[in-house]
Amino acid sequence: NMIEAQGGDLEKIENAPYKTEILSQKDGYISKIKAEEIGNFVCSLGGGRKKKEDDINHSVGVINKVSVSDKVKLGDVLTTVYSQNPLTEEKTTRIREAFIIDEHSLDKPRLVYAKIDGKGEIILY
Repeated sequence: NMIEAQGGDLEKIENAPYKTEILSQKDGYISKIKAEEIGNFVCSLGGGRKKKEDDINHSVGVINKVSVSDKVKLGDVLTTVYSQNPLTEEKTTRIREAFIIDEHSLDKPRLVYAKIDGKGEIILY
């Protein structure tokens, strides 16, 4: 939807040849997702730049299937990785370790902590 809204052509986007589902290795609750680590992982697949001259491979990336506070069971999909080559065991472990699973549930994090009203005053929640 975002691509179409910005005038992009979906027909020109190629899918990566490999799709790997990263599975939970235990039951529990997602207590943390290391977003920076996931971003660096995608960059290592070619989906980002380390320097401005680098090309970006738009066919690689991840789609996270869980959020913080979600309950997961052994074998549930945490994220799906799209890549140009099969994932090595090292890369599989690296992306799996970006999802921290604990035994105890926690409150779903708030997305909004404050707002600014029409007078420019901050209202805290």
